[in-house]
Amino acid sequence: LPSSEAQATMAELRQRKKAGSSTYGQPSKKNAGPSNIQGSPEMSPALLFLVIPVIILPGAACGYAYHTYGINFFIPESMQYLSHSAVEWQTEILPDKTVLYLGGPHRGGTTILWECLREHPDMADFGKTDTTGVDLSEGIFLQDVYPSFGIGAEVLQADWKLRRGGLGQYALLPEHRIHLNETYKRMNPMGQERLFNRFGYFWNLTKPVLLEKSPPNCVISRFLQAVTNLNVPGGLSVTLDPNNEDKPRFEGQSKASFVFINRHPFANAMSHQAWGSCKNMPFGLLIANWVQLNEYMHADIPFLQKVKGPTRNQHMAHTYTHHAHTHTHLHITHVHVHIHIHVHMHDTTFTLHVHRKGCVRFLVFKMEDFQQDPDPYLNEIYSFVGLDPTQVTRTVNVKKDTNSKYLYGPHAHTHKQYPYATHM
Repeated sequence: LPSSEAQATMAELRQRKKAGSSTYGQPSKKNAGPSNIQGSPEMSPALLFLVIPVIILPGAACGYAYHTYGINFFIPESMQYLSHSAVEWQTEILPDKTVLYLGGPHRGGTTILWECLREHPDMADFGKTDTTGVDLSEGIFLQDVYPSFGIGAEVLQADWKLRRGGLGQYALLPEHRIHLNETYKRMNPMGQERLFNRFGYFWNLTKPVLLEKSPPNCVISRFLQAVTNLNVPGGLSVTLDPNNEDKPRFEGQSKASFVFINRHPFANAMSHQAWGSCKNMPFGLLIANWVQLNEYMHADIPFLQKVKGPTRNQHMAHTYTHHAHTHTHLHITHVHVHIHIHVHMHDTTFTLHVHRKGCVRFLVFKMEDFQQDPDPYLNEIYSFVGLDPTQVTRTVNVKKDTNSKYLYGPHAHTHKQYPYATHM
């Protein structure tokens, strides 16, 4: 264009820009107002009030879940399995491992024991909650080979009377549903493969000892021992005397070891009530659950080749004392265990006697003893599974007496409002 025409054209473009038009004759977005933008609705405050929570609340929930449970919470469970076959587990992995299972009553010391044991550099565990994406990294929540007995599902049913199992009462379910042994339907290579591919996803399989902690291990120990040793060369085989089914015969060495920890039944019951999901449960029901759980646990011990507690007593006798202002009497007698609980106005005793003929290793220890001096117990367990106790120094702080606030403190008598079981 001639320079005069170019100058005219540029002047025209400047005028259009000032008028709020783009170089293509359309309204400028920067300067356009209601008069030259048609159909642009204004968001009402009410609509804004509804939209903001829809955006913020899911984001906050996801943020909380990520902070608490970690990235695995958002990964489909189907993607959190190893791909080893049952034969690979039986012939290549498990023969050189010891799987250590921890169990005992909920609120009974399993978690603090697990936190201490996992510090050993040669012991593999699942990691903490933000690693596994499940509460307290308990294996029972990770897998689907055996049931979880309603534990963890309490939030779905606020009324404890309508729950099927769950914390504080799962041991009172019908025995065939909870007390699992070698005859359980999933005790086969498929069950073994699925269970250990799930657990193995979180274990460091280069370490010699694989740790799993779930309180209900104490009522499914025979199944766990069987599925861990299934078809493992040199592993444990258990046969029963046809004339005496309560007298097992062991052949081989078990790849599964067990440590059980227990707690004063009254403190255990009241610590359950301190949890929101159990706060309205009757004290007597919680005691009955504790007693039934102990019966199953001790009935199974003669069938376990490797089970650990203090070696100081070949016959265990627990004695607890504290003051109470009520009266109850529970008594259970079993072929392998005699449990007697007697509560009187000013004296409570709890004695538990177990007799194992011909067994070298012992069974259960008290949380209260462990709290007073943890290191001897930890060193004993490390040696039990073939680890060097000198390779680790405990950094976990173990409180010396967590029972006092229940047995002697301001909450000591809150249970008197609940009905008591008088006989079982």
